[in-house]
Order: sequence, then C-alpha cells, then structure tokens
Amino acid sequence: METDKISKAYHQRSHSKANDKESRFLKELFDVNSELMSAKSSEKIFSCYERRSEIYLRMKQYSKCMRNINAARENGTSTNILNMKKECLELIKTDYEIHPKKLDFFELSHSRNKRNPSLAECLKLCVNDKYGRHIVTTKRLTPGDFVLIDKPFYKSLDKNFSCSRCVNCLKCNLFDLDPCKSCASVMFCSKVCEDNAWEEFHKFECSTIKKYTQDDGFLMMIQRTLFKIMKIYESVDNLGKLLKNDLKSETIFDLDVSKGSRKQHEKKFVDVCFSLEFSTPTDQEKSFAKSFVNYHPYIRQIWQTQSQKNILIEFVIRVIGILNRNSFTMHWNSSWISDGDATGCAVLPSASFINHSCSPNLHWICIDDEIIFIVRKPIEVNEQLFICYQ
Repeated sequence: METDKISKAYHQRSHSKANDKESRFLKELFDVNSELMSAKSSEKIFSCYERRSEIYLRMKQYSKCMRNINAARENGTSTNILNMKKECLELIKTDYEIHPKKLDFFELSHSRNKRNPSLAECLKLCVNDKYGRHIVTTKRLTPGDFVLIDKPFYKSLDKNFSCSRCVNCLKCNLFDLDPCKSCASVMFCSKVCEDNAWEEFHKFECSTIKKYTQDDGFLMMIQRTLFKIMKIYESVDNLGKLLKNDLKSETIFDLDVSKGSRKQHEKKFVDVCFSLEFSTPTDQEKSFAKSFVNYHPYIRQIWQTQSQKNILIEFVIRVIGILNRNSFTMHWNSSWISDGDATGCAVLPSASFINHSCSPNLHWICIDDEIIFIVRKPIEVNEQLFICYQ
C-alpha cells in the first residue's frame, strides 16, 4: 500500500511538472505572437519566427518548427536558424514528434437529428405562455450526455486574445498562427482560413479595424455579422426583403442541412437567426446605427438612395437586437495567462432556445470552434433543458 501511495504521489508530481512545462511553452508562444502582431520591420518579424521555431523544437513539434524556420527565412537569416534547421531535419529522422492532444472525440450521446446533425434527435422545440419557445427532451438524459454540438455561424474574438486563435475557425493550432500582412490585427492558422476570412468579412474591415472596431468586441461582432449576411444576400434591397419577412416559424429545428448547397444552407441560417427574439432598440443604439451607416468607409459606399440607407440602418438595429438577446460568451481555458480565459462572442440559434436557471441541468464547454452542451444532472422525459446565463 505504501509503495502504491509513493507511486501515485510520484505520478502526480510528474504530471504536474509536465503541465507546468507545457504552460511555460504556451505562455512563451503567446508572448511571441503578441510581438509578431506588432512587428513592423523584417528584422523583428524574423526574430519572432526564429524564437517560435526554437520553442517548437523544444516541444518536439518538428513540423511546426520547420514551417516557422521557413517563415523566418523569408525575412532574413542567421547562423542560429541554419543550425536549427539542420538539427530539426535530423530529429525528424531519428526522434518522434509529439502530437498535440486531440479534442475532436466529442459525439452526441443519442441519435442525431436527421435534418440537423448538431442536435440530438430527442430534443424538441415547444412553446407555451410561461416560457415562450423552449427545448424539452423526449428521452431520459443522464449526466455526461452530449446533447448539442454547435458551431457558431457569427463569431468574434476578444481583442486581448486575437494572437492566440485563428480569427476564422477559432482554433488555437498550438499558436502556430500568422498575422494578416496588411493590418496585423488578426491571425490565421492556414492559408485556407485566411482566404475564407478575407472573402467573408476581413476585406471589409482590414483597412479600418484599428480605428473602428479593435477596442470593442461587440462592435466587431456587429460588423462581421453585417458583412457576412450582406455577402449572402448580395444587395441592400434583398436585405430589405429579409427585414419584412415574417420568419417566426423558421427555427433551427426546421433547418434541413441534409440536402441542398452550402450557399442555400447559409441563406437559411440567416433566416433562422432573424427568427430569433431581439431586444427593443435604445436611443443610443439607434444613434449608433445611423452613425455607422453614415460614416463607415465601406458601408457608406453601398447605399445609393435614402431608402437603401434606411434599410441598412434598420438592419444594423435588428442585428444589434439579435446579438443582445442571443449572444453566447465563449471561454477557452488559458490558466497560463494572467489576464484569465480567452473569450469570444458567438450566436447559436439552437442554444438561444435554452432558458436560464440558477440550477441548470446543462453546462457547456468550448473546444476550438465548437460549443458542446453536456447534461449535468438527470433530465426526465418532457422536462425542459436549462443553462445558467451567468
């Protein structure tokens, strides 16, 4: 028994030391990325990629080490970087590479909804006078069950953590991220994400991001949501039709992603978002919407008539109202950062129907770009699902 205790204590100390070591590496990478985003000269950019290469080499992340060595050499060279490349190539042949912990093993605990696989089939949308629209289960749920795995369609990162996650997919990628070459205010994990972000929202914000939105995460969310929807609906007049449509009957439970094109899915997703409850606009929000449409460099170019201008103002007000009522705060654990957890903002049209309780039967966690809702105590048939909004 005493031997077991000693063995267990040794294992715990070893595990703790390993975690401390990993935390130090992550903190170093976070700091380097912060510097990389503010680097102006080729010498400074080279230095950041060189330091990141050294950290990945110590972490036995050889493929990431080589990628950063190559990125560094695009901006300069040194004896150190050449020696590091030689060492890394040798280690690739003789050593094993440590792969980051995979966190993509989450699966729903019950049969998937055939129309929308992010939902468990046992979840059902109901309506009554007391709770309005809410979600119940048609099967008994037990603690630990995964009942909803959702990817946000509209999302933004808190500016304090823009150096720690890809702005497009929200993945950390072990901090192997590259800043936008123009604004250096956001980072990408791959060329694919860079291209997707550029087409969907970043080309509209890149030249103005530091002036208009970088210090206000909610404003960033409004702007990106607006640009993404405008790209899907293609014209201001089409946005006007969207605002006039009565979409109350269109919910995430009606969305069928088992057929149709991605473009059709995206348009239906916008319709679903606009079916959500929205807050009554304040005078301050109305004033902001008018200023935003009047003075934002890109928005100012897309309206030609007073009618189109009014549509955009009404549209911005509606987006603000939807975000006020339906935004979720995303948290990714980052105990190695003194400022606390990395955070972001997201809209989840499914989870928006889950009501608040001080004694919830669900909780949620964020893994990269997914939010997983997990049962925390038994939920009987026809019982309502609750989360804590705090």
